Amino acid sequence: MTRGGGGWTLISNAFTVLDFNETAEKTLEEYAVGFGSAEEADLWFGLDLISLYSNYQMMSLRLNLYRCAHNGVEAKWTDCTYKQFAVSGKTDEYRVTIPEVCRGTEIDYYDGWARWDLSKTGPKFLAVDNDNSTSHCSSTFRNTGWWYDT
Repeated sequence: MTRGGGGWTLISNAFTVLDFNETAEKTLEEYAVGFGSAEEADLWFGLDLISLYSNYQMMSLRLNLYRCAHNGVEAKWTDCTYKQFAVSGKTDEYRVTIPEVCRGTEIDYYDGWARWDLSKTGPKFLAVDNDNSTSHCSSTFRNTGWWYDT
């Protein structure tokens, strides 16, 4: 990947693999091992590999976000880069650590993704089969992520 100076590893592609029909009702185990096609850059890398890589050396996380048109504002792409990013392993329920706010063109929502107290370890990864959060958003929307527990 060449955006933002290059050197990025693609761990997800939101307009292909993360299309709702492709990810709906996938289990935590499916997200742990990963799925999709690396040859076509159509994949979810897998929580186990993300954890392994992000704990082996310091990593950054860059999000390229597509904001749909709303209230007369045109649709647009924004980006958000977190200087540090790590995911714990299975025994810690793949919790995410992002100690600083993002930098980039994502300004409408201030921080495009992390909506928890960044001075603490973030939420665990929720899928349809391990959603014991108070909101039950992962189960309700039949999808997954770290943001459903915030």
